[in-house]
Amino acid sequence: MVRFSLIALALLAGPVFGQKQLISHNYNAQGTTRILVESVFSHGLTRGYMPVVVTIRNGIPQDRTWNVNFQRDGSWNSFNYRSNFSVPAKGNSEVIYPLLVPVPTAMNGSNWGQTNVSINAPGLGGQSRNDSINYNTSWPSIGISKKLADRNLTQLNDHLNSSGFGADTFGGRFDPKQLPGDWRGYTGIDVLMIEAGEWSSVTAGPKKAIREWLHMGGRLEIYTTNGGMVPADFGFGEKPQLAGKAVPISLGWVQVRQWSGKELDKNAIVNRYRPVKNQSLNFGEDFKSQWALQQAFGIESFDPILIFLLLIVFGVVVGPVNLFVFAKPGQRHKLFVTTPIISLIASLLIFGLIMLRDGIGGNGQRIAFANLQSQDNNLYLIQEQISRTGVLLNTRFKLNEAAFITPVLMRSSEWNRLMDSNGNVSGAFSLTGNDFRGDWFQSRSEQGQAIQAVRPTRSRIELRAPAGADKSTPPELFSSLEFTMSEFFYRDDDGNVWKSEAPRIAPGNKIPLVATDFNELNKWWREASKKLSSSQRDRIRKLTGSNGRFFAVSTDPKSGLIDTLGSVRWRDDEVLVSGTLSDETAAGAPASAPAEDGRDGGKSETNN
Repeated sequence: MVRFSLIALALLAGPVFGQKQLISHNYNAQGTTRILVESVFSHGLTRGYMPVVVTIRNGIPQDRTWNVNFQRDGSWNSFNYRSNFSVPAKGNSEVIYPLLVPVPTAMNGSNWGQTNVSINAPGLGGQSRNDSINYNTSWPSIGISKKLADRNLTQLNDHLNSSGFGADTFGGRFDPKQLPGDWRGYTGIDVLMIEAGEWSSVTAGPKKAIREWLHMGGRLEIYTTNGGMVPADFGFGEKPQLAGKAVPISLGWVQVRQWSGKELDKNAIVNRYRPVKNQSLNFGEDFKSQWALQQAFGIESFDPILIFLLLIVFGVVVGPVNLFVFAKPGQRHKLFVTTPIISLIASLLIFGLIMLRDGIGGNGQRIAFANLQSQDNNLYLIQEQISRTGVLLNTRFKLNEAAFITPVLMRSSEWNRLMDSNGNVSGAFSLTGNDFRGDWFQSRSEQGQAIQAVRPTRSRIELRAPAGADKSTPPELFSSLEFTMSEFFYRDDDGNVWKSEAPRIAPGNKIPLVATDFNELNKWWREASKKLSSSQRDRIRKLTGSNGRFFAVSTDPKSGLIDTLGSVRWRDDEVLVSGTLSDETAAGAPASAPAEDGRDGGKSETNN
């Protein structure tokens, strides 16, 4: 009973630390049955997923299930997202339930929106609450931990507001103990600022999720009073490292910053993060022009002439011909028969014409970057796709894995249903778990999406033997991937570059290598990555400067692309693959032996 009272008092006290209360409701005066829904980050996010914590106290013996529904929309120039969750609570118990709520991508500079949260449970009725959000994508989305925010966030907000940067909120406060254990919970964050002691208190699940987010392009900054500490002291990379220098983690990076332990230099901090781009803008800017994938897919004009001609013929037939031929004067009652018949025939002709021109389903093209990290047995996938559809009988689809997906804004055209000729965007989307409905795909339209996923895998490229001391003998590599590669380069730990001249490298085979140079690798990788959007392309191209990485291209259908709408026929897909090797030299594996599934690599995590 004492524990119950403490829980009730804690719930009545409202949000703790940096969490933002979205809705709270007592079902009785004693607070024995109550629900509290809080956002982990105190400021609204502009893309990805919003991590939410639901706390329910069910004070009756019977089990209950609460339905928690979210609707996130904005002004006239924004997308609308809906999502639904079921949270069960056994009788006389308290549950704390983490949720990931989809957030529509903000693709313009500044705007306002609102989050509507509605809750209901059998026998308890329903409640709802609206929470207004002001955001400005000219400033990055920053998460700042409680200890850093306590004495600094108000001053940072004031300084930012008075500096003319167009934003009035520096970042969202968070309690490190509430950080999500799913990488998707960080997809709305550009920079995560955390104090060193707080980082030490973060449990293994959120730390793993943050590491996965870093591989996808996140930025982690750890603040410490010890000026000599480096990222390796916090588990990122290996020493030696230079103090104050950022350490890349695939597409993201980690940096250790020194501070006094009390106050941050507001001017230095604001100027530090001023150049950081809010990645929400990438989805609104990178695909509108010069998207090479769209150019490779082909641009088709929207020709409505035949339909207009058919409508003109329909107007003539249903009007004068109908009145003076089919239903002559004195026989006007026939109009009740002829007009519906003419309309039905015209509708069938229009539908047949559309079917003949556009068909059922659609065609599309995809390109992806697959970052294979053998040390943590993960593949980090970034996929971009475009499709053009005809008649769609069903627009609902399901993903087979947890992923972040967002529509992207392409150039304005008659095929583009998400953006009009004035640049205004609109669309309604429903996301519940891995079930997607709404305007992701529309009939007779052109649409693009960006998708990210983290996939557990035992696939790897194995290093069986390093290059000879005089570099005349190439290293021995073995492919344990699940798909065939058509081109392959490798930059070893000493910076020497090797390539395969084999036209195909099938799974379970050695990779024959010959010496080449960095210029050939860099030129080839730049050409291979040109179909990606500009922001992703620029980040991926920098990877050629990292030692211990391989680079490959695959057009194999088994290369692991994420499938969305089943009625779209995807063609000419391509996957760029890069990653670190699994070092099998210490294991003494013979060069001719096949790789054993599940074998761990010998290296600890590098800066790749």
